[in-house]
Amino acid sequence: MLARKAQTGLLNLQTAGMDELSAAVWKATTDDLFEPKEKHVAAIVRAAAEADGRAALVTPLLKRVHACGVRPVTAAK
Repeated sequence: MLARKAQTGLLNLQTAGMDELSAAVWKATTDDLFEPKEKHVAAIVRAAAEADGRAALVTPLLKRVHACGVRPVTAAK
């Protein structure tokens, strides 16, 4: 229980100043011992279900991919 509270506190510090969707992406994709909170996953799913939301997801998702050191796959030209 104490580890979960410490992890939550650290995530809150890391996402301070982010908009709601960016924070949800960050928190839902963090590599930690605990599963993401349902509210963060639900925020991503809601955004993905709407055209404007899908466009808003691109930037935070790309930031997370780059932060993980993974190169995104793009379509061949």
